Amino acid sequence: MNLSEMNEKLEIVKLGSQRFKTAGGYYQPEGYALRHPELGFLAFEGDVPYIPVGGRQALQEILDAGGLVSTDGCKWIQAM
Repeated sequence: MNLSEMNEKLEIVKLGSQRFKTAGGYYQPEGYALRHPELGFLAFEGDVPYIPVGGRQALQEILDAGGLVSTDGCKWIQAM
């Protein structure tokens, strides 16, 4: 899957009911994150999704600008 195909499927998801497995158990974050229906939630480091300080608006600006320009340093994680 190329980058433009991946960006077309990204969606903004409100977190709250999703749990993510961590070394000490699980983490249940709140806020908004980017999710791809096949790959999972966008993350950079650790086992939690990327939740920007700007919230939904910041994520919408990323999508409005065409999405991610690179996935270097990114990883995809799944909720439990």
